[in-house]
Amino acid sequence: MKNRLKYCALFFLLLLMSACVTLQNDDPATTLEPVATGSLICELEPAFCERRCSGCDNREACFASGGACKQANLSYNDTGENGIDVFTPGCHYRYPNSNACQGTAQRFDQDECVSQNGKLILEWDQSTCHGPTGDISIYDCDKICRQQGRGGGTCKTVANACGAGWNSAKCECDQPPPPEPNPTVSG
Repeated sequence: MKNRLKYCALFFLLLLMSACVTLQNDDPATTLEPVATGSLICELEPAFCERRCSGCDNREACFASGGACKQANLSYNDTGENGIDVFTPGCHYRYPNSNACQGTAQRFDQDECVSQNGKLILEWDQSTCHGPTGDISIYDCDKICRQQGRGGGTCKTVANACGAGWNSAKCECDQPPPPEPNPTVSG
């Protein structure tokens, strides 16, 4: 009974945090709200979490964090994009140092499409050196594209985006972004 209450409390806390947190991309007109964070990622995409948590010391903690293996003495860095940027394929690297992105970088993971409907993307969120945190969320490409007035959207795999044989993913909208306003033209 104690464990059940503990998991219910954790689930409620994660749900509350995901409802209260909104993240911004480069376009201030578009607020990026994750579809899922934490353990909700593993409910939506169990195969991803099985793959990501298979070599972890604590699989339960990995599933609770949405597939982030919280091994000690490791650091991570997301490259190829600036933080949460669903329109640019991102790559995730692991370093053999605690809280320091020094030494030999190892390919670790990448942004990827969620298999359920072709409109969701698993996006690594932190583009700076960081310790093992749950820095991954699922976003809805279709919703984001529609918010920007760019029609519908889907998640597309980008071949070799993180090196030979290492794919990543990005959101792709039906319509291009609107042109930037010309500041020299007054109306």
